[in-house]
Amino acid sequence: MKSGLRLGIGAGSFLIGLLLLGFGMSRVVWSASPSHSVVWHEPLGWSALTLAGVVLVCSAGVWWQFLAGYILVGCLKSMIALITGRDLFAPYEPIARIQSAKLAAFCVATLVLMFRFSKSQPTMFDRIALTVYLFCLMWSLHGAVFSVSGRGLIVALFALLISWCVNQWREHKSCPGSRNSSFD
Repeated sequence: MKSGLRLGIGAGSFLIGLLLLGFGMSRVVWSASPSHSVVWHEPLGWSALTLAGVVLVCSAGVWWQFLAGYILVGCLKSMIALITGRDLFAPYEPIARIQSAKLAAFCVATLVLMFRFSKSQPTMFDRIALTVYLFCLMWSLHGAVFSVSGRGLIVALFALLISWCVNQWREHKSCPGSRNSSFD
């Protein structure tokens, strides 16, 4: 029962955080221009983004699983689009294979970097990195259309990569036999 309650609260927090994030992005980023400049004089939007960040960081230990599921679906969809040259949900509209390949690479890299969370719970640094990832992913949305190109996705993967590197460094440092004997 405790696990189900934790999962339910995490899922609810994720939905609330996504709603706040979407509202904040629509006021601060998406309403500005196609080039995604930022509207600085929008206190309601910035408040929603701040609150979304707090909610998402606090509940990231649960919602990363939902995000990984969505990324897995995106990976499968992009693989099918790469093979067929057509979008799965809009079969009459051709998709450039290079776009499908970029999306597939992004999804696979994300899943590889998130796989370690299945073995151990995310640390606070991991939770922040996951939240930055989600913010950057949402930044890359153009209305309801996802764009694979852009610096936002590079920053998103970079946040997860830094988190992974810090985790590897901590694990290496904490192992008793981790000293490199060739330098002694």
